[in-house]
Amino acid sequence: MTNKLTIKQERYAQGLFAGLSQREAYKQAYNTDKMTDKTIDEESCRLASDYKVSARIKELTDVVVERAIWSVEEILKDIKAIALDPDAKRFEKLKALELGGKHLGMFTEKIEAINHNLNDDISSLSDADREKRIDELMNKRNK
Repeated sequence: MTNKLTIKQERYAQGLFAGLSQREAYKQAYNTDKMTDKTIDEESCRLASDYKVSARIKELTDVVVERAIWSVEEILKDIKAIALDPDAKRFEKLKALELGGKHLGMFTEKIEAINHNLNDDISSLSDADREKRIDELMNKRNK
């Protein structure tokens, strides 16, 4: 950001970003011992509308939004790649499809319980036995 904030303005912006009210953020950033609540409210309102402070709050918010969007998109992209990868092991594909389905809200509690039992039951099996057990559980679920 090209327009530097004072330490107190930055503390105020950080307080608002953290979810404090304007009054509480102002009290956290400035010495308000001799101020009435009315004066604090007026000063905090004035400060919140300052272009440098509002730009800083937007900057903080944009970073969080960008990280959240990137994370969801990238994780779903990777899950989809595993699910569609012809070289991935069947268990890897099943887990990727499960995670993608959970993200989309596709599974009921019953299916989640089956998947939970599947993970518990197959962790100690060989690859061949694991695939056989997956087939059994999938056939059971489809009946």
